[in-house]
Amino acid sequence: MKDDAYSLELLPATLKRLTFTAANAIEENLQYLILLFPYFSGKIRASPIGSYGYLELTETGCAGDGFDIESAIRINKIKITVSGADLSALTFQGAGWSTESSAPGSLALAYTSNEFMPPVKIQEILNGLRFAASADLDSEIVLQVSNTEEGDFAPVGPVRMAFRGGATWALVEGKALTWGDVEAAAMDWNAFENMKK
Repeated sequence: MKDDAYSLELLPATLKRLTFTAANAIEENLQYLILLFPYFSGKIRASPIGSYGYLELTETGCAGDGFDIESAIRINKIKITVSGADLSALTFQGAGWSTESSAPGSLALAYTSNEFMPPVKIQEILNGLRFAASADLDSEIVLQVSNTEEGDFAPVGPVRMAFRGGATWALVEGKALTWGDVEAAAMDWNAFENMKK
């Protein structure tokens, strides 16, 4: 009687590149095995996005300013989710980005690649995603990447992103204006409110 178990391949097709005779077999095999499995590591770079803690309505917010991509293996999808009380004034622009879902307080954007993306490529794609607003707006953005066959990684964030049509106290404090400066410039309350970066 023949036992079919003895005719099975010893290694699955994905492991046939393993070597047991090369001088650096252990290191080469370990590197090969590590690269078989998806992995991601990223962190918040800056929150909020924008100098003085906000963006003027004439500025755009870059998603890449909020995140640092440290490591990525077998990642082929990037998702940015924007949440806020009212996102009706928010617009976005970025090559390859599309709207995955949209609701009054949430906007999910996705970028999917036919190839796995290294960390530098993911950062480049995030740097190409820009947000603008036509009115005051408070929001948070969260980054999540995935391998479309094996699932999502834990999200990174949130990162604050606020747009303002006028000055904020952070801007006034950041410019370190004294009463002497205010008087010399003959600034009134309206001038304060409309002060720009």
